[in-house]
Amino acid sequence: MPYDKKLKITVANLRLYDRIHEIAKEYSVSPELLINLAIKKLLDDIDFWRNMRMGKGLLD
Repeated sequence: MPYDKKLKITVANLRLYDRIHEIAKEYSVSPELLINLAIKKLLDDIDFWRNMRMGKGLLD
């Protein structure tokens, strides 16, 4: 990634931690990449629903 800003995330749920590492290993990606993708997806979903609530459609 071109950015060098860092954010430390503590995964307090052991099952979630294990699942992240399990999926990362299965798809041969780093846990950090998987977490970044998941956060991006969450933010995109929030933007989508926020826009829907404000009456903006997919083509706006």
